[in-house]
Amino acid sequence: TDGKRAEATPNTEMILVSDVDLDLLNELHTYGSVRNLRDRRNDLYELKMKK
Repeated sequence: TDGKRAEATPNTEMILVSDVDLDLLNELHTYGSVRNLRDRRNDLYELKMKK
């Protein structure tokens, strides 16, 4: 709910491991409340493929 998958202690060396459910991530991308790709302003920039 807060957008954090995992959290580590600041200023401490450690390894952080977290599993991500790709199906759930795809579902949230499609039906979630934050839809970055659909809310972007196309009038500000455009994507072009380099040849």
